[in-house]
Amino acid sequence: MRQAAYDEPSDEPSDAESAVRQGLLAAGGALTPSPWPAAAVRARAGRRRRARRLAAVLPVLAAVAVAAVLTAPQLRDRAAGGVPDPTGHGTALPDGPAAEVVPADRSVDVGAGLRMRLAPTKVCFSAAGGAWQCEAAPSDDGGTAWIRPEARPAPDGTVYVPLYVGPASPARMTLATRGHRYPLRMAVLPGTPGYTAGYLAVPLLFPGSLPEATVTAYDRQGRVLATVTVPASG
Repeated sequence: MRQAAYDEPSDEPSDAESAVRQGLLAAGGALTPSPWPAAAVRARAGRRRRARRLAAVLPVLAAVAVAAVLTAPQLRDRAAGGVPDPTGHGTALPDGPAAEVVPADRSVDVGAGLRMRLAPTKVCFSAAGGAWQCEAAPSDDGGTAWIRPEARPAPDGTVYVPLYVGPASPARMTLATRGHRYPLRMAVLPGTPGYTAGYLAVPLLFPGSLPEATVTAYDRQGRVLATVTVPASG
């Protein structure tokens, strides 16, 4: 029997394959690759890094801001514009809010959850909307200006509420303690007898350890009308 003849496989490309390869090479050679956008890539990477850092820092900044908002209204170190002059001459009027004239029995928010009412014969306080507790108001001591110091417990701390009485109403009142001096807000009861209640809320527990404090009242020329120092408690 005679063996059938067959063609040996060839490694040479066919004419069709050669034409395709030539076409691809020609098309590829006509293309010019775009330049590498290094600046854009670096800028995008920098934005991503800044976003990650900001995401990590924002919670800390938010916590600090909340702490500052909660603390600042209660106790803020304000540099006073003048200091008491032992010679009795005036100095620059200490910085601080002006007095507010309030009618008798009007409720005044003095901070830390405490409210106050002034009347000719009594001063009353209410904590967190509770019952009013009253005490005798200060009286004129023969035309001599004086200050009755007082600190009241409050739901959110302690409120200093020194009461001033004298022939002339103070233009400013300050409280000095631990080397700093703080301006007091003031509520003035008009009429006779009239008196002034200073107030300052602080995040300190009372009763407990309160530092020594000096309360001073000034006239419009910066002269000292009256001053009193309260020893430390606790």
